[in-house]
Amino acid sequence: MWWYVCLDVRVNDDKPKNMNKLTFVLATLFLIAINSYAQTSTEEGYMNDPDGYTNVRKEQSSSSEIITTIKTGELFQFQS
Repeated sequence: MWWYVCLDVRVNDDKPKNMNKLTFVLATLFLIAINSYAQTSTEEGYMNDPDGYTNVRKEQSSSSEIITTIKTGELFQFQS
């Protein structure tokens, strides 16, 4: 999910020019935070493995520690 915001940044002689820069920086950081949050979602799925189970490892390596096992037909959650 992407969020788009149109900013109308104008230089006003009554306000310091740094205020417009600060507004732009804060708006940019806000948009980055929202985008990061929107990209991570928790989903559910059912395991379908011919071996009957799948090992979930601590790191992305076949030699990494197995932290749990998901059996075929078992519901599990993952982040995408």
